Amino acid sequence: MSLISIADARLHIGTDLPDDALQAIIDAEEALIVQGYGPHTTQTDVMFTRKLTSTIMLKRSAQSITSIIERWYTVDYTLAPEDYELIDNGNIVHRLVNSPFGKFTWGDLVTITYTPLDESALRVGVLIDLVKTNIQHTGANIEKDTDYTIDTKDYVIRKGLILNQLRHRVVS
Repeated sequence: MSLISIADARLHIGTDLPDDALQAIIDAEEALIVQGYGPHTTQTDVMFTRKLTSTIMLKRSAQSITSIIERWYTVDYTLAPEDYELIDNGNIVHRLVNSPFGKFTWGDLVTITYTPLDESALRVGVLIDLVKTNIQHTGANIEKDTDYTIDTKDYVIRKGLILNQLRHRVVS
């Protein structure tokens, strides 16, 4: 299910596109968000820990951890919540020493599944801007009018700037 409905899109975007064409644009732009910035709900980060460390920075800020599977050599261990803590406003997972499976460092491979902080409002705004930009783009390499000139580069740059709002931000 899309973050926005066709009716929601029409509230923000002036277009006479038929519903199926508008839905195709919504789906394509939403896929771009998910591809670049992860799914809307559950996120899984897989990390090789090549150096000895007791902390792992997540790709997105976590609201809660669902599971952590840690590999030591060739054996996988599912950690208990007592084996780690979420710190730095959900940005970092810290390995605890004084716990049932306490260690000073993470294993060789760590798979963390978590619920990211809710950024649905931001994602809806980004999706609306992406759909609007897509609809307004004519596909021409250069578009000139008496008051302005738009180059295809402007379209690509604009989409990049819109998507950039979703980049991981470390909250202090």
